[in-house]
Amino acid sequence: RLSTFTHKRTARPNFQVIVPQDVALDPLSNNIAISYDDEGLQISRDGGKWWEWSYWGILAREGVDTRVVVYDPDVKDRLFLGTLGKVALDRLGVKEIWKLYQSDDGGVTFKSIGPDFVPSHKLIKSNGKKYQRKKETFATLGVKDILIDPTTPPDRRTMYVAYSTGVYKSVDGAKTWKEQIQFGGENIKDVSNDDYYLKFAMNPQNNLEIYLATYGGLYKTSDGGELWTKVSPELFGPIKSLALAKSDPAVIYVVATRGEGKLHWTIDSHLWKSTDAGKT
Repeated sequence: RLSTFTHKRTARPNFQVIVPQDVALDPLSNNIAISYDDEGLQISRDGGKWWEWSYWGILAREGVDTRVVVYDPDVKDRLFLGTLGKVALDRLGVKEIWKLYQSDDGGVTFKSIGPDFVPSHKLIKSNGKKYQRKKETFATLGVKDILIDPTTPPDRRTMYVAYSTGVYKSVDGAKTWKEQIQFGGENIKDVSNDDYYLKFAMNPQNNLEIYLATYGGLYKTSDGGELWTKVSPELFGPIKSLALAKSDPAVIYVVATRGEGKLHWTIDSHLWKSTDAGKT
């Protein structure tokens, strides 16, 4: 159905609102979706001439702080949106915020589809008392990446979500979720950093083989997420970019800092390459 929004605006040359985070192209139409962390989700339905702010069904604060957007490759008008932002430490675990959303009408309306992140929030809040400094009053949490397994049936997709505190998987189209990885729960500074990168990459020839780039190194699963193994050398610090070669998925490119196993952030980045699926 057509959007009923009235707050459209004409795209300007070199269109940019302020801080774009992700871009998604609808494979079944000429729709374009851009997620911003200050202007929310902007969608164009005519190839970029007109843009509209898409927020119906999204919690008010989350409507302007969006991080990742993904279209379903086979279902017309279905897209998924992840939000990310700040929450007061004393409010952690009180109310669910910064969630995963789904739209089945091209982004006109959205609904929350889980997972339940509140338990991880409560854990962070509980452990945070051990090290929290007085000046630390907010945490930045949210969805940083979404991976859809295109080989699974559209009505019960297998999906993976990279959240600030861990990785979640659904095998029934987001009806139920299972936490696969939990990281950094004992230290808010490890997970509450908007600069830290979380990104999936799936082997297009083997849907059970998935890589996850994190602020603590590169992880790999060969069984659809039941077991994740760190495959990056100790020289890796936080990863900033990840890609698999289309011609050969065993070839992996990573942009990362020289961290020597330590968690820190720096502008000193290096390009790393593996030709044996992460073994070396």
